[in-house]
Amino acid sequence: MGQTPSTTKLPKNAGPPASKPSELYLACRNGDVEKVKQLVAQLNTADINRLEPNGSTSLHAASFYGHKAIVTMLLQNGAKSWMRNKYEMTPYEEAANDEIRSLFFRPTETDVNRFVDDGTDNICLELMSEKKIEETINSVPNGMINGYKNSGKKFRNEDIQLIVRAQIFKYYLTSLQRSNDCARELQRILKDSVPSSHPDFEKAHSLFDEYCSLDQIESLIRLYTLETNFYGALRSNVEVFAVEMYSKLQTFKDRFFKGQPYRGLTMATKDIDEYKWAIDNPGTLIEIKTLTSTSVDPKKAYHFARSKKTGNLKPHRVLCECHFDHPCSTAIDLRCDTNRNLPCWSAYEDEAEILVLPGTLFEVCDVQREADTDRYTIILRNIHVPLEIILQAFKEVET
Repeated sequence: MGQTPSTTKLPKNAGPPASKPSELYLACRNGDVEKVKQLVAQLNTADINRLEPNGSTSLHAASFYGHKAIVTMLLQNGAKSWMRNKYEMTPYEEAANDEIRSLFFRPTETDVNRFVDDGTDNICLELMSEKKIEETINSVPNGMINGYKNSGKKFRNEDIQLIVRAQIFKYYLTSLQRSNDCARELQRILKDSVPSSHPDFEKAHSLFDEYCSLDQIESLIRLYTLETNFYGALRSNVEVFAVEMYSKLQTFKDRFFKGQPYRGLTMATKDIDEYKWAIDNPGTLIEIKTLTSTSVDPKKAYHFARSKKTGNLKPHRVLCECHFDHPCSTAIDLRCDTNRNLPCWSAYEDEAEILVLPGTLFEVCDVQREADTDRYTIILRNIHVPLEIILQAFKEVET
């Protein structure tokens, strides 16, 4: 399996390969469904994810040879889809065809909220300005998003520094109020949100153990991308995750994102009016309030913006188009980049996710409406904040 063996580097944390092929691997390669069913009922997740003598896993074999039922069975029993073989390829990348590749997608019945916000009760964006730092509030058309104005002027670098410092202080102090040990608090969140009966329980705890024992921030991010309630719990307890991410920004500079990702929104007319208000009020900024999943694939984001009734209000399908003109230290590219030997940090490679951290700043450039579909597009442009400003702010709160 794999292409020309340009490297024999083993997957991180996989350990040395076994001396001879396991029964499970042979059954997966040969398409023996009944044998695989018998074995996975007896094996633990470490055995299921064992690295074989040829540098691949059982999931690699089943995917490469196109055994649909076996791939499904392995994924349901703790097989890690992100493990790479000696050719630096995942089972998803080695899939025999598109049908097999689709088995690695997020379940469609559960993915509705990953790339979309219901504007009535779970909006991820907040209008803000320098006056927020001074705790002086100005009125806006609707109270759901707090609006602030900088006297109709553009923000200066000094203003941005004040805002960023205030954000870091907020995350850090709130995190300390909950626990002075980020790992312990994250462990509590994991325990409360992912019960032992969950199909991804073993995967989740394995990733958390890697994060703790090896100080691997990518394991924590991949845990966030799993289809568990840990995702929602982190968004509601964002400060502890934000502190951990901000403290390690320098370690993944090669993943700072430049480009144009998208997020789906479901919004009422009155909520869209707030963004129009921001266009007419120079000096208004948008702050990302929580962990926000976006995708470079507009179809992926728009697919999740369901048209659904929101109380008595007429909803609109909205595509939020974010422009990052410079590499952004708070927009993390989770995609695989083979040219730079960067593996995918998401558990779902097809989603092409860009993870935007809380505190990321934007200005509203435009609000467009398609008359024939009644679909809106909100165009945001990132306010570039040099990494040095963020690191300095974080250093100040730690001293």
